[in-house]
Amino acid sequence: MEINPMLKDFLYSEQVLNNYSLYSEEHQKEQFGMDIPQEYQPTSQFFFKLPYFLIPLDGKNALIEYKQSLHDFFEKNLFFRVDETIYYPFFVHPTTEPFFKKWLGDAYSFVAADESVFEATPTSSFRSLVVQNSATGDFFVAKVTILANVTNGSRHIDWNSAIGQFQSSQFLRDCLGSRNDFELFEDVGAFGITGNTEVVLSERFKVAFGPRKIKSFGTVIRMIPDSLLRNKARICSIASFTSLINKTANYLHKAWKTSNVEFLEFVEQYLFQPLSKIILEFYQIHGIVFEPHCQNTMIELDDLGRLTGKFYYRDFDMTALDRVRFPFVHPDNWRCYIHNRPDRNTMHTNIGQRDAVGVCLFQHFIENLITPCLNSGFKQGLGEEAELNEYKSQKIGELKSFLHRIIPHIDPQFLETGIKWDYGKNYFSVMGIEEIPEELEPLKTEFNKDNYVSFFLSIDASSANETFLSKHGYVVGVKDRLVKTLWVPKKDSGI
Repeated sequence: MEINPMLKDFLYSEQVLNNYSLYSEEHQKEQFGMDIPQEYQPTSQFFFKLPYFLIPLDGKNALIEYKQSLHDFFEKNLFFRVDETIYYPFFVHPTTEPFFKKWLGDAYSFVAADESVFEATPTSSFRSLVVQNSATGDFFVAKVTILANVTNGSRHIDWNSAIGQFQSSQFLRDCLGSRNDFELFEDVGAFGITGNTEVVLSERFKVAFGPRKIKSFGTVIRMIPDSLLRNKARICSIASFTSLINKTANYLHKAWKTSNVEFLEFVEQYLFQPLSKIILEFYQIHGIVFEPHCQNTMIELDDLGRLTGKFYYRDFDMTALDRVRFPFVHPDNWRCYIHNRPDRNTMHTNIGQRDAVGVCLFQHFIENLITPCLNSGFKQGLGEEAELNEYKSQKIGELKSFLHRIIPHIDPQFLETGIKWDYGKNYFSVMGIEEIPEELEPLKTEFNKDNYVSFFLSIDASSANETFLSKHGYVVGVKDRLVKTLWVPKKDSGI
């Protein structure tokens, strides 16, 4: 298998240069543990044959981005013609092959590993595989389901999740415009597979959410940037950038040294300022919130190890759309997003969206991107711990002030209280509930409902300010959730 030097360096950084040592042993066990055979773990650097089911391309369980270059890519690599029928491969991780074969039976043709033209190796995220079609030599990424215990939970992708990731990637791409400082590992396809029976997945979250019943699984097809495939760019994640594993390939130390500035100025000038600008512009201008943590966010390095100022982003699984902004700025994309998906008509109250913004800024960006940079520098003697912590506190304050400016009705306590952010937990009770933005105030006069669309605003009753809610007409709804109907003119709603 031929792999160009830049792509080889990228795979090495993904599979070997992890930054686990920056975290406590408890955190490592919680977030980085995995129960899969060694040959399928990233550190093995092992390529394995990837089996798949052949699924008819009938438009029900497949979405692909349409443009000529991608049409050629799919035709060469992912479409198989048998008689008059076109099929696509639904990739199966070897560890989940027994499950899928038992569940699906003889419903679809199965291509075993020893007959497959696809070879794969894991990236840092275990289930996102760099795949090569040995018949064409082309590389791409396939994000697949893993049902083994990885970071204390299975990593499955249902069909709705695959749709969401594909659409979110398209929305982000549409918002990029002509900017050259930010590029995507773009999700260009979503492939699904449907069984005759539902599968019940019970995970560690089952107490909170109940068992997951799935009838259709999905897989996501992701492109690798052309500059990396053509050996023209050195790209690595922030996680690899901060790794302490290989002293001779310590990207952060080398980039800092060549910058000729103090370490905190380096973090500020080359990381915090440009990345926060990108993140906040996407939210404030477009109403899109993504997960800018150290694994999803990537940087470009030149031949001397210096940061070029260009960033990359991958994985659109938890991308959130602000219903107060996105439908009005991008009505066509909003229509596409909710097409045939009535569950997406629900317009969550701003507290739900602010929760996503808070997780984005404080958990992902500050805690899981900026903090690893600071910790890596501290462990390398580039700064004192107290000094680095003070810098981090200042950045948190700046982001809170930003939120207060664009969401003026936030409870002032939000600016005074240190908020803890973690996956699956809502610490937003300190924030209170902001007023509904003026442009979306419920209409006070009589109107013809045929000209309007209703959104339901809902929040978790357990963290509600009852006095505020009573004042603004919220009523207790099903399952202790507070619900209020908001009517928005159709011409403004994007529907």
